[in-house]
Amino acid sequence: MIARTWRGRTTSEDGPRYAQYVHETGISGLRAIPGNLAAMLFLHDDGEIMEHLVVSLWDSQEAIERFAGADTSRAVYYPEDDQYLLEMPDHVTHYEVDAFELEPTA
Repeated sequence: MIARTWRGRTTSEDGPRYAQYVHETGISGLRAIPGNLAAMLFLHDDGEIMEHLVVSLWDSQEAIERFAGADTSRAVYYPEDDQYLLEMPDHVTHYEVDAFELEPTA
């Protein structure tokens, strides 16, 4: 399993609207790709800046290519991202998932 992570920053004021936009575009777009196992949005607001961390889980590199294209290290942006983001990072980070458990341990 591969985790793909992307981080973006907005103002705290724009953060909730951008989070909704990410749900409508990025998260739904990720989930529609065969081979996507999960997509999550994490938010951190320090009162001035809101950080948005998208983590998606994939079953293979090929599945990521179906979403991102041949250069899977490149970030994927949607039409209105530039209206919210303070900067637009060019790249994402991929991690090999070493452990993943959802069931509670006894």
